[in-house]
Amino acid sequence: MKAKRAWIVRWDASAGSRDGVVAGQILTFLDPRYGDEAVIKIMKALWISHSRLMWRERLSLAIKPSRMTSNFVLKRDGEIFVGVKPRLVAKIVNNVEAIDTKEEGIVRWVEFRETEKHFEQSILPLTQ
Repeated sequence: MKAKRAWIVRWDASAGSRDGVVAGQILTFLDPRYGDEAVIKIMKALWISHSRLMWRERLSLAIKPSRMTSNFVLKRDGEIFVGVKPRLVAKIVNNVEAIDTKEEGIVRWVEFRETEKHFEQSILPLTQ
């Protein structure tokens, strides 16, 4: 599957791998037509669902998002960061290609900043 553009949502690469979170792991792709606020709402729900919070805390954050601290959502250099220890990061990427094999999945994309950067990530199949 190929797409010209997409939001890519993954764990922050600087987060380190702990508590079942793999640094840099892709969680999902989103329609590139979604605005920042829609992406932030989805990312908040993803972060809450993957967090190690108690159920009471998850419910509290889900129904009263105002309880999230001011640094819970950051926007910087075209990226959106949501959460604390670890954070989710989303950005629009170009020329996204996802290839599924029996052993793993491979996702490739291109980021445009000061210089063109090409990225590729191998991911485990969704069935595991």
